[in-house]
Amino acid sequence: MKIKNLLEILILLGIISIIIYKVDLKESFQILQRINLYYYLIALLLFLTLIFINSQALKVLFDTIKQQKFNDWLRIFIPSFVIGMIIPVRAGDVTMAVLGKNKGFEIGQSTSIMIIDKLITLLIFTPIAAIGLLIFINTTEIFYGIIFSILLILGFSFLYSKSGRLILIKILGKKAEIFKGFKKTLQDILNQNKRALVMNGLLTLIRPLINGLVLILLLASLGYNLNLMTAIIISSITFIVLIIPITPNGLGIKEGLGTILLSVIGIPAEASIAMYILLFSISCLSTLLYGLYYLIIRNNSS
Repeated sequence: MKIKNLLEILILLGIISIIIYKVDLKESFQILQRINLYYYLIALLLFLTLIFINSQALKVLFDTIKQQKFNDWLRIFIPSFVIGMIIPVRAGDVTMAVLGKNKGFEIGQSTSIMIIDKLITLLIFTPIAAIGLLIFINTTEIFYGIIFSILLILGFSFLYSKSGRLILIKILGKKAEIFKGFKKTLQDILNQNKRALVMNGLLTLIRPLINGLVLILLLASLGYNLNLMTAIIISSITFIVLIIPITPNGLGIKEGLGTILLSVIGIPAEASIAMYILLFSISCLSTLLYGLYYLIIRNNSS
C-alpha cells in the first residue's frame, strides 16, 4: 500500500473517530426510525436523475469526437460510475478512459474531455460555494478559498501550454504516451464545438439545484426543514472540498463539513449524520440500479 493511500485511510479513520466521539450515534439511529419513505423515494429519484444528467453532460463532449448511441454511451459511463463509487483513487476516470479506448476514443482524448468537464463543473460550483461561505466563515478564509480555486484553474490551464506539456512529459516519462491527442481534443472542442461546451455548462448548472433538493428531501424525511438556497450552498461547499483527495473518495470529509455547516443553522449534528446515512444509502441504491440496467443492456446486445 502506498504511503499516500495509507495516510488517506488514517485521516478517514480519524474523522470517523471524531464523529463517534462528538455525536450521539444512538440518537441518530433513533431519528432514522421516524423516516418518511415518501420523501426518501423522491430523493432517490432525483439522485438517479442527477447521475443521468452527469452522464449526458459528458456525452455531449465525447460526441464532439465520435457520436455514441444512447445505450452505447451508457456501456461506457455506467461501469465507470459504479467502479468509481466502489473503488477509491479516481478508478472511475481510469475505467472510462479504458472503455472509451475500446469504442475508438484515444486515452488522451478521454482524459482531456474529463478534465474539461471537471473544469466547467469547478467554474460553476466554486462561485456558489464562495458566495455561500459569506454566511459561514470570515472574509479572510473566503479570500484563501478563492485564491485556491484560481490557482487550481490556472494549474489545469498551464498543462495546455507548451511549457506545461514539456514539464508534464519529463515527469511522466514513457507514460506520457497515454496522453496522446490531449491538446488536439481541447483545441477542437474550443474552436469547433463551442455548442457542446454550452450544453455541458447548462446541464452542469442543474446539478447544484438537484443536490440541494436531495438534501432538503432527506432532512424533511427526518422531520427537519432547510430552505433551498442554503441547501444548494452547503452541497456546493462540500462538493468543492472533495476536490482535495485527503481521504478515499472524500469519505468523511463531506459528512463532517456538512454536519458543521448544518449545525450553524440549527440542525442537530445527530440529525445531520442521520441524513448523510440516508444519502449514502441512496448512493448505494443508485449504484445498484444503474449496475442492473447495465447488465440488461449488455445482455440485450449479446
